[in-house]
Order: sequence, then C-alpha cells, then structure tokens
Amino acid sequence: MHGAHALDMALTVAACERARPTVPHWYLADLGTLPAARGRGAASALVRHRQRRADGTGIYLESSTRANVPFYARLGFAEIGPVRAFGTEDLTGMWWEAR
Repeated sequence: MHGAHALDMALTVAACERARPTVPHWYLADLGTLPAARGRGAASALVRHRQRRADGTGIYLESSTRANVPFYARLGFAEIGPVRAFGTEDLTGMWWEAR
C-alpha cells in the first residue's frame, strides 16, 4: 500500500503506539480538512465535538507537523513530547485533559 515507504510507515506507526499514554484515553487520529474548508472552523468543530463527548477521559494525538501544534494548543492540548517518525519529520505528541 505504501510501496517504497512501507517500512518507514510501519516503524512510525510502531513509534506512535509506544508513545501513547498508558491511562485510558481517546486517540484522535487522521484529522484533516480539504483546502477549501481550511480557516473556516471545520477542524476546530470536529475536535471540540470529540472534547464534548470525551466524558471525563483525556484525548491524545500526534500532530503531523509543527505548524499544527498552535492550532491544537488553542483547543487546550499540551505538548508532551516528540514522537520519532521515519522518512518524514518527527511528530508531536499532545494531550488534552478532560475537565
């Protein structure tokens, strides 16, 4: 499926699995918007929806780019550390503590 990058993908997925918190949590994966929807609040609405439904459970994610970290920080996520990625830039593990 990933051709020449299959090993990089498998190693990155394994690194992500090792980096995840050991406490019960929701895992926010694969959030993205089409270019036409960017800057219009679609992604924020999706994250806030999950936050409202978290029911006292924290949420963890890996930001795929450093440029996205401020977006998640505005939604209450805190950086918890880098996650080694293979064949691309490292990811940033982020945590949202349920209120």
